[in-house]
Amino acid sequence: MRRCDLFKSHRRTRSGLSPVGGPEILDPPARESSLEKRTADMPVITVNWWQGNDREARKELVVGITDVVSRVSGCPHEAVTVIVRDVAPGHWGRGGHLADETHLPGGRR
Repeated sequence: MRRCDLFKSHRRTRSGLSPVGGPEILDPPARESSLEKRTADMPVITVNWWQGNDREARKELVVGITDVVSRVSGCPHEAVTVIVRDVAPGHWGRGGHLADETHLPGGRR
């Protein structure tokens, strides 16, 4: 059930949402901030990857993720936000080892 469908079949009461036909005591609708209005229904995807990828690689990643999320969710490209975080290998751990250590299990670095 999509968020917009939930609010069509339920109404806000003091104890939360109840199905239409439920308790008659209603609270005034809560006011959303402008930030909540802009981001409430927008997909936000965060990608953490190792430092060192160039701008073109980040751009290709953002375009690709935006295309897939827009196609799958049905939302416009403009509604999709992608955040790319570059993480230093010394700040990334796996299997109890930091990624910048020379000897990782399985021969990986």
